[in-house]
Amino acid sequence: TLIDFAPILTTTTTDVAPCFLNSHLHMLTSSQSEDGEEIEGEEAVEAVACPEGDGVACPVGGVCEGGKLIACSSSNFEVSEDGTRCLPTKSTNDTIGVIRGILEEWTIEDQCGSAPSETLPVFPYADLQTAKPGVLGEWTLERGLLDEDFVIEYFDDGAFVGLPENHGVQYPVGCRLSNALKQLMAFAGTGIISMIIAIAKFSLVGLQAYPLGSLIGLIAVLFVYRRQEQHRKRKSVMRAVAEARQFSYERLMEDPSQSHVVLHIRDEIAMTMHPNSRKSRNELNYQIWPHVVTDIKCDNRVRKTIKILEGKQREVWQWIAAPSANKGKVVKIE
Repeated sequence: TLIDFAPILTTTTTDVAPCFLNSHLHMLTSSQSEDGEEIEGEEAVEAVACPEGDGVACPVGGVCEGGKLIACSSSNFEVSEDGTRCLPTKSTNDTIGVIRGILEEWTIEDQCGSAPSETLPVFPYADLQTAKPGVLGEWTLERGLLDEDFVIEYFDDGAFVGLPENHGVQYPVGCRLSNALKQLMAFAGTGIISMIIAIAKFSLVGLQAYPLGSLIGLIAVLFVYRRQEQHRKRKSVMRAVAEARQFSYERLMEDPSQSHVVLHIRDEIAMTMHPNSRKSRNELNYQIWPHVVTDIKCDNRVRKTIKILEGKQREVWQWIAAPSANKGKVVKIE
């Protein structure tokens, strides 16, 4: 299946090719104009060939001039026959297939070698290059992998790649049995199995004497236990959100004269809070961080803008209020 990079158009689909605005990548090579001033939003794209109001954005990864898509910014992609989008070359699709195969093999080894995690692991792209030195070159396949929903994370030591979250990994039968046994032993270590056995014995005796009352009592016990587990997990998430949010505020207040890329703040927090656990970093990125973003988007002390950095749109935050008296204090949730 080819990866499709069709742009999101604001006009209805017709048989006539749209008129593309001159691409930012073709006009400038950075997020600054020729006189050094920073460019944001629509000012970063110049339209010179399209009638006013008729131009549409250049396709993702494309180079547009004179109203037409004339090339693709990466040699991994080529202009489609109808001239409306950039499609990966056969070589690019083959390379992504190689990456998928390696990641499937490594994911099975990772998940079967230890207690399985809720999120699939990510691996350094440099390790992929080492595994297939003749196939995988420099880090140039970001757009292709993102379009296929691969997980991509950036840290100080480079790019990390993982399988899509909805990817159905086919684990061997032995691996599934081994993981089930580990989970059973983990439950036994907390005493839950002993408690269940005791409750079962008590319920069996009571069931013979008072069948209806015993059944209602057992259901009540299980209901209370489930509610307590949900409450414990909710408190844990709230505590992690409060801590990550406080880290974000402190980072913004350290240098209020500068704007900070949101993804950079997230990665810095993840590495600070969980330097040795990829699983915990993934949980922060995909379960905790969305709550932090929602909270800060409602905070008028933080200016939220979009900037073009290295040809990509990035959300940035900047602290605009007076320094907070609570700086450095993490909210405690009892």
